[in-house]
Amino acid sequence: MKSVVGLGLAIALAVGIASPVDAADLSLKAPPASAATPAWTGIYLGLHGGGAYADANFYLPASATNVAGNCLALNSCPANFGSHTNAGGLFGGVAGINYQSGMWLVGAELEASWVGLKGGAPTVIPFLAAASVTGNSKIDSILDASARFGVVSGRSLFFVKGGAAFARATYWTATPALTTATASDTRTGWIAGVGAEYAFHGPWSAKIEYDYVDLGTKRETFLGVGGSIDVDIRQTVQIVKAGVNYRFSGW
Repeated sequence: MKSVVGLGLAIALAVGIASPVDAADLSLKAPPASAATPAWTGIYLGLHGGGAYADANFYLPASATNVAGNCLALNSCPANFGSHTNAGGLFGGVAGINYQSGMWLVGAELEASWVGLKGGAPTVIPFLAAASVTGNSKIDSILDASARFGVVSGRSLFFVKGGAAFARATYWTATPALTTATASDTRTGWIAGVGAEYAFHGPWSAKIEYDYVDLGTKRETFLGVGGSIDVDIRQTVQIVKAGVNYRFSGW
């Protein structure tokens, strides 16, 4: 009888000693979920840089101005005026807001970029009595207001975006017969993009993103000593950029 009681006491003592150790081990092996998975809800600010590639297509319509210049008789319109591409750097900032529910994220952001996109290409326009005319374009800045939709996986966010885009652009022509004429305006269009963002340290995250900007087609009238022409200009821009964002506390 004494041996049975002694055995029971030994087992109870062993279990009592082992239990606290096991609990301590588990507490060390299982960090809080919040330390492993960041919360994306809240306001964020950031900076980005990268490169941009633009296409500008000039088209001569059979407008009243061009017809008066004898473009139809000389088979000069409607016709392509020429096209060219521009490549340059980009730098800017972003302000936005996110709301996360489980693995899903929705948000909105306002982004501004300063770009250096400038180029041109020569073409021939017989009704201007010029050997060639150079159509040039330059984009100084791009602004977009977009909605974002994403999926959160661990510390990573994968997103798509879309919204309205605005660009400050300048166009000009140069030829011996038509003195240099310039037209500047703000082009409007749309933007669509895709990207990924990674929360690498606390509220800090790094992103990489591709955007396509379509600024549509707009008619510009160039005036000069040799006459005047209407030109329909179609403009698109492709952007690749990387950036760093800082997230403020959510609600």
